[in-house]
Order: sequence, then C-alpha cells, then structure tokens
Amino acid sequence: MKNKNIFLKIYIVFVVILTISVIVLYILGKKERVGYLSEFNINLNKTLEINGLDVEETKELFTVDNELDDTAITNYIFTNTSITNYSYDFRIKYYSKVFRHGDLYGVYPNLNNLPKYIQSAKMGDRFGTPFGNLASTKILDIDKIDNIKYVLKLKYNIIFACILTCIVLSLMFIYIYNIHNFIHINTLLKRDKIVFIVIFVVILLIVVLALLGKKERVGYLSEFKLNVNNTLEINGLDKEETKQLFTIDNKLDNTAFTNYIFTNNSITNYSYDFRIKYYSKIFRNSYLYGVYPNLNNLPEYVQLAKMNDRSGTPFGSLISTKELKNDDKINTKYYLLINFDIFYYIAIIFIITLLCVGFYLLQEYWKYKKTLDKKDYLFVNKIELVGILLFAFQYWMFYPGYFGNWDTWRAITQGVYYPSLSSNWHPIILDLSIAIIDKIGLTMSVFLFINLFLWYISISAIIISIYIKTKNKLIILLFLISFILQIFLYNIEYLKDSVSTLYVIFSYSIAFFIIMTPLKNKNKTILKIISLLSLIIGMLHRHNFIVTVYPILIWFTYDYLKTKNIASIKKYLFSFTCIMFINAIILMGIYFIFPRIFIKNITKTATYHIYNLQIACCLVPANDSSLIPENWWGENKSFKDLVEQYNKDPFYGDPILNDRIFVAPSTSELKKVWIKSILKYPKNYIKYMFNYIKAMWTLEYRKMQIEQSYTKEYTDKIISKMFDRGLRTVMNSSNDFKDTKFYKENQEIKFTELKKSIFDFLIIIMPNINVFLFILISIILFFVSGIFLLLKKEFINSILIFTFSVSFSSVATAIIVAVFTPVVVWYQYRYIYPVIPISILSLIGFITFIYDRGGFKKFIKELRGNK
Repeated sequence: MKNKNIFLKIYIVFVVILTISVIVLYILGKKERVGYLSEFNINLNKTLEINGLDVEETKELFTVDNELDDTAITNYIFTNTSITNYSYDFRIKYYSKVFRHGDLYGVYPNLNNLPKYIQSAKMGDRFGTPFGNLASTKILDIDKIDNIKYVLKLKYNIIFACILTCIVLSLMFIYIYNIHNFIHINTLLKRDKIVFIVIFVVILLIVVLALLGKKERVGYLSEFKLNVNNTLEINGLDKEETKQLFTIDNKLDNTAFTNYIFTNNSITNYSYDFRIKYYSKIFRNSYLYGVYPNLNNLPEYVQLAKMNDRSGTPFGSLISTKELKNDDKINTKYYLLINFDIFYYIAIIFIITLLCVGFYLLQEYWKYKKTLDKKDYLFVNKIELVGILLFAFQYWMFYPGYFGNWDTWRAITQGVYYPSLSSNWHPIILDLSIAIIDKIGLTMSVFLFINLFLWYISISAIIISIYIKTKNKLIILLFLISFILQIFLYNIEYLKDSVSTLYVIFSYSIAFFIIMTPLKNKNKTILKIISLLSLIIGMLHRHNFIVTVYPILIWFTYDYLKTKNIASIKKYLFSFTCIMFINAIILMGIYFIFPRIFIKNITKTATYHIYNLQIACCLVPANDSSLIPENWWGENKSFKDLVEQYNKDPFYGDPILNDRIFVAPSTSELKKVWIKSILKYPKNYIKYMFNYIKAMWTLEYRKMQIEQSYTKEYTDKIISKMFDRGLRTVMNSSNDFKDTKFYKENQEIKFTELKKSIFDFLIIIMPNINVFLFILISIILFFVSGIFLLLKKEFINSILIFTFSVSFSSVATAIIVAVFTPVVVWYQYRYIYPVIPISILSLIGFITFIYDRGGFKKFIKELRGNK
C-alpha cells in the first residue's frame, strides 16, 4: 500500500510537470520571431511550367548522350527573355539559436509580406517543414530574404508521445498494483513473475524498435560495381561473342573489356550492382533490421533500380545512362523493418511455451479427474472419446483443409513470397502465420489441425464443465452442434472469418469453463491469460472483430471487481467504467500497433468499396452526380456507369472500386462525400440500409456454394488471377506456380468414392438453419439478460454476466456486419457466419443460468415473485 501511494504521488508530480512543460513550450513557441529565407535553388521543372514551356521538350534540347547538361539549361533559363518568372526552392533559417525548427517544433513562417518581386510562396507541407518554394519575377542572386516572421508549434508526435506516456504510466499503475486480484499474481512463483516481466519488456522493446525503424531516414547508394553481363544484355549485345573479343589464352582481359564498354558509343546504358549505406550509425541494415530504400526518386540518369530481394537486403542493382565510380554517392530515403527471422524465432519460442503450458494444464486436468467419482470419471472419458473421434473423422474427411478462397490466396502469396511488403488489406497475421509454417517446413494442413483442435477442445470443455455441474448425461448431445451445416464446413476452412471465430469461441469456452469448474487460483490465472491471448489473436484475424471481442471483457471486468468487495454502487460503476475504458484503449492500441510492427504502409483503400456503395445508394435513386468530383471518375467512366452497376446489384460494392468507376484521392475526401450524400438524401440512405440489413440478416447458405467450393480442384482461372494480382512480381508466368514447392506440398481436398459418399450424405442430413434465427436468439438474450442485470439484483452472477457479454458480442457482430460490409451475396456468407456459433454459446450460457437457479419451473416462479 505504501509503494502504491508513492507511485501515485510520483505519477501525479510527473504528469503535472509534463503538462506545465508542454504549456510553457507551446506559449514560448507561439511568440513571433524573425528569421530569413535562404538556400535558394532554381527549380528547373517548375520554372519551365509556370512560363508555359514543355518540360520534356525543353530538357531534350540540352540532353547529350542521354545526360542532361544542367549548366546549359540553367544558363538558357536565365538568358531567355521570354522567361519572366523563376521558381526557387528555399529554406527558412533563424537568428535564434534555440527557437527554431527541430525535433520539438515545426516552423510556420508568415509569407504574406515578402518583397514585391515574389509573386507567390508556400511551404512544402502544413506540418511545419522548413522547406518551401516561391515564384519570383527576378533572378535571385542574393543570399537571403530578411525579416521573415515566424511562429513555432509543437509537433503532433511530441504531444502524442506525452499523452501516450501518461496513458502507459496510468495503465502500469492500475494493472501492476491492482491486477493481483484479477490474476492472483501472489499465488505465482517468483520465477513466474520474472517471466511475465521479461515478456512485457521484450514486447515493449520490439514495438519501440519497430516504430523507430519505420521512420524515414536518408542514406546513399554506393559501392557501385559494373555488371558487365547485364550491361551487354540491356544494350542488345551478345555476351559470349563480345567477351570472346577480349579473351586471350582463355582469360578475359577485364581492363580492356571495361574500357570497351565505356568508350563504345553504341552502349548508352550501364548496369551496376550497389549497396545502400547510411549516415546514421545506429539505424541501418543488421541482424535486427532489414532495409527498404525508396528507389522512386533517384536522379534522372538512373533509369531503373531494384533491390535483390524483398526481405530487406542492402544489395541491389540499377541501370544508369552515365558512368558511376565505386565511391559515388546517390542519396536516397529508406526505412527499416525488423527482420522476419526475429519474429520467426519468437513464434517458435511462443509455440514451445504454449505446448509446455498445455502439458502442465493437461496434467492438472488429469489430477482433477481423479477427484471425481467413478461414474463421473467414466462419463467424462466418454465425452473426451467422442470429441477425439469427431476431430479425427473431420480431419480425415477434409485433409489437408480448404484454402481456396480468394482472400486466403492473397495471404498465401504475401506470406510465402513477400510478407514484409504486405499492405494489411487482409490482416497481416494471416501472412505471418503462413510464412512461419512455410519456414518451419509444415504444410497448410496444420491450419486444419488448429481449426478442429480449437473447435473440439471448446465444445468438449463446455460439455464437461456443464456435466460436472449438472450430472445430466444428455449434455453430450451438444456435440451435434458440430453438424450444423455452416459450422461443420467453416471449421475446415482457413479463412480469416472462420479462423477469427474459432479463436474467439475458444476464448469464450475457457471463460465458461472457469465459471463452471472449481479451479486452483494458479490454474485459473493461466486459463484467463490463455483466454485473453486467444481473444486477441481472434481479433487480429479480422478487421472489425474488435467489436466482437470487446463485450466479453465485461465478464473479465466483473470477475476482477467481485474480488474487491466494493459496497458503494457509484464507486463500483465508476471502477467498472474506468476499467472498460482502459480495456478499449488497450484493444485499440493492439489493433493499431500490431500491423505497424511488421509493415510500413498500411492500405487506406480497404474500406473504399463500402463507402462507394453507400454513396451510390444515396445518389443513384436521386439521379444526382453533383457530389462526386469530376476528377474521381475512372477512365471512360461516368455517373451512367455507376447507375448501371448499382441497378445491376445494389448490394454489391466491389465492382465500383475494382472496375474503378470512381476512386477518391484520399480516405478523408471520400468520407466527406459520404457524409454529404447521407445528409442530402437521408431517406434514401435509411431505406437502403434497412433493405441491406434485412438481406444480410436473412442471407441463405446455399448448397450450390458447398458443391462449388469444397469438391473442386485448383483451376487455371484462380492461378491466372493470382498471377495478375500479385504473383507476377515474383515469377515469370502463372504456370511457374505449379512448379513451386508450395503448390506441390499443398494440394486441395481429394475425395475418394467413400469420402464423396459420406460427404453427400452429410450434406443431405445436416441442418442448414437461416442465420436470422441465430440473430433473433442473440437479440432476445441480450435484452432479457440485460433486463435481469438492471432489475433483478439477486440474479446477478458470473453465468448471467457471461450470457449478457456473449449475446452482446453476437448482436454487435450482426450490426457491424450489416452496416459496414461491401456485399450481400451467398458466396460471401463468411461476413455474417460468426454470429452462428457465438449466439449458440450465448444460448448455452442462458440455459445453464436457468438450471443453475433450479430449473425452468423454479425460475418461472422466481420471475413471478414466488419463492
């Protein structure tokens, strides 16, 4: 308690000092000071443009041997009387040695009071850069333009870092000093506590190093070495014939050969191997970091440049129109990503740790089973046997699993070929999982094993825990849930939607097991950690699953607070709200930071088709194209094309983006038009969303989909598509894919006559229940359990809170899917699928709650007020 108070005092003092420092720095920066513009450099391209001259044609006049004569073209500009305006790049400089642009401040000069010969001036960006550009009516032969007033503003990242520091410290305070009641940390051994600290430090270190590495820095290309073979090839010369001319006694005269290349007028392009080097002594390519340079803004004499691989190598090659010396320097920007091998070895350690923890829990489970009486012990063995047999049957039936979905193939190509260059269009964890199992040497069948393991462990844990509580043997019939058509088939598919659902169900089932089964504190702690970890993994497998997983934290928070014995309702609600708010911040932080650890550029267009469709639903019925800017329309596209596509299928948004009917330049601009469209035509939007939700919530799972998806072989069509949309960057033709190690080791499901007969029989007898029934169940349970929590204080217990949380999870999933997905079609049933198993689990929870109170009859009497 004493340490807690000391920490709280230190934290308060730190926050006060930090807040005062930020305020003082802000006020000091806002004071207007005087600097000057300097470092004037003529901008050739802009100068030619503002004088109405064609840039390329003019440059061509001063290009000799494919090399621009900078001196001659600059002299032409300054002596040509038709050129009356000159564009200059500049930098603002300062008289103050303290208050200037830097890591702390961005600079914002007042450019409205410049000399009259300055027609216009603006800074390079709106974020405080010291660089800018101006247009002048006279040649600037001066060193500076004086008396430029400027103010300084704290950079956004400084403010963000301060806020983040305060949040992190507050979380440390809350969790370090209060979490012992949640996970019973006092029951852990000293070495266990050390392990938790080490894991926390390692994760924090990786996050910090990853974010620091992603900052763009300036390095340079150097160590240029002429690649004679490539040079001859790109100039259309035969390598062997040319080399033969300079071979004496079977030995190539390298000096004469190289001299020939540089003196031969027919050779105009030179191929060089190079290495990127660094000005920074810390942030460079190493065992920790891979380097990714920006090769798009090199000098004009560099026609083409690329790195030797996509894994962060510092070596590359380029084609130049001029000769380069070994120690020449070409400046370029670069960023760093932590090497995949680091994550690979961490993943191996993580897997081994999970296996060790799993083995420990299995031993503890066996010990617990021995405490049961013989009758219960034997029946629990039967439950385990049924679960194992069902697992084995489904694994045998569908080996090696189904992974033929387009989204999965995109993850495969990025995972196997270039995981570090993923865009997070589909969650990066898919790419990483595939990359790791490929590097280990396993096949995609491991994902079928994991899927079925998660499902049958989950359903077995639920059945065993309920049986031990109720002694009702009929509970074993819950295994039949596995034969609901959608569940049975989605469990064998490696797809982000099904995988995320399985991890979440696994997490929920562990929570249910904890509620129903008497456990040692240490085992309860370990199971809670596994449950939360599984919850996070599930969230990371699907972009909108943060909405799905957040409600279950209601139960975790309740389970924590019930150990605090808080008597005051106000204090309890305040504590509950604060912890749920912290949980939200943590989940959002994980969701935001995780992909940014692995990749530089997060895609910003993944949700465009959703906004596009909802814009169309407002504007097309009103026949109004005025809100869509003209420059958004694709080539040869117009509002007529949008109307045609929308009328063809108003619930299918993908073609609007994929066919580039209209494309917004940025997410912010797209959202502005989206909001304007809704505000202008709210009736159209409401009517459309009502029909869209109705269509999504009643979507049929078709038999046609099953026959097409699970019994087909790979087709040339899907391989061709993958080549066009990704594989062409790593292979020469789509046929090359069939020669890859991945294709040969990862074949599709092969149905024998026996398997086909069993499959056809199961398809006939398995129930195909419309998803609306499950949504309706979730909604009813959400409101009923919610009313009980509000009005029946005596009903409140862990099972009711669990039921409320899980039903809330199902309802939240149904809503987010209905209002924020781009398509309602039978072959994209995956969007709404998670509602089915989650709603079933909420129903199991509610029925268990009723039986826990003595059964339906007693429960009804309690509702009527009878004892």
